[in-house]
Amino acid sequence: MTQLDRFDGMTVDELRDRLKTATTPETRFRAMVGLCALLDQEAAHADLLQAMGDADTSLVAYACKQVARRASVFSEEQAAELKGRLEDCLKHEDPDVKFEAARAWVHFPFESRVVHRLLHELLNDPETQPLMLGPVLKTFAKAHGPVDQLEVSFKLLADHEKEDLREAVAESIGLLGAEGRPFASLLLKLLDDEDPFVRERAAHSLALIGSQAAEIVEALKAATQDEDEGCAEEARKSLEQLLK
Repeated sequence: MTQLDRFDGMTVDELRDRLKTATTPETRFRAMVGLCALLDQEAAHADLLQAMGDADTSLVAYACKQVARRASVFSEEQAAELKGRLEDCLKHEDPDVKFEAARAWVHFPFESRVVHRLLHELLNDPETQPLMLGPVLKTFAKAHGPVDQLEVSFKLLADHEKEDLREAVAESIGLLGAEGRPFASLLLKLLDDEDPFVRERAAHSLALIGSQAAEIVEALKAATQDEDEGCAEEARKSLEQLLK
């Protein structure tokens, strides 16, 4: 038996037994972490299915997060089984579980409109923690949520005091590709943000939306002289991509 066959001194079979029989949530959670560390992505399928049906919300949310990370390796049959569990998790009372299920959902070729309402509600729920808003917004964009709903969230968070949320707006617009062109003015605004990471992300997303409008080209040319080298380099790359 190699070191890779063990986690925290336990074998895969022992960890699976703990996941099934342990009475404390902490022990089951630790067992699932161990299984995800030891098993290749596809082999953990049955364990993830079991964890997604657990009574502990932390374990369910963790399992959904792992499903998102491993989505590309599951077979069609496995994806179909996971879909049923994800649908249950989307109806969960816990907002973390619902969000992680939605984030996993958009990694599969499932009907994305299923999660639009949920993500929109999370974005507008005053109880949603600020740390969650950025990931929720990016997931909503990846799911190609309704433009009018995205517009409200983009405009609100583009002026947020937290730079990571402004950066999330810039990234989310880029995730829309050509559909993000109506929000080019927001990207131009963020290209002039006080935070260099926000400016860099805005420059990158301007290339992703693919508009060659004169205003965008001129703004990117100016950004190539940004005092932050990372932003300046991203602006040069975006210009090259747009004008090639």
